[in-house]
Amino acid sequence: SGTNIFIGTQDAGVFLSKNNGDSWVAINQGLSNVDVYSLAINGNNLFAGTYISGVWKRPLSEVLVSTKETITAHSKCLIYPIPSSDFINIEFSQDLLEKEYSIVNIIGQPILSGVIKNDFEILSTKNIPKGIYFFKVVDTKIITKFIKE
Repeated sequence: SGTNIFIGTQDAGVFLSKNNGDSWVAINQGLSNVDVYSLAINGNNLFAGTYISGVWKRPLSEVLVSTKETITAHSKCLIYPIPSSDFINIEFSQDLLEKEYSIVNIIGQPILSGVIKNDFEILSTKNIPKGIYFFKVVDTKIITKFIKE
């Protein structure tokens, strides 16, 4: 799709490359079966045909984010899409794996916390009220702002 390359795998789901295949990001949110046998783009949606689980559909707007929609406070932590609705994608550098994170509201109240397990995470923001939030990596100077609509 344009300069973006999508791939479906038989054991790891759907991936996207925005740099001619030099690096890949999993875009599996909502995909219940990672055995993908076909991919198609129709209109503004990406479809994946899976083994047993039928067809998965995801709007391209959720995975194809322009640079101006991406806010990063630090080169080691990239959050998109901005603004978010039901989820945020977060890309981490390898040296942040196993570090704790927290999401706080504008007055510093904790909303969500966890441990970074992978270099790419999808966090649900569905139950977070609309507003401005900060994603912090504990014991570092990394703080990234994002907006929930």
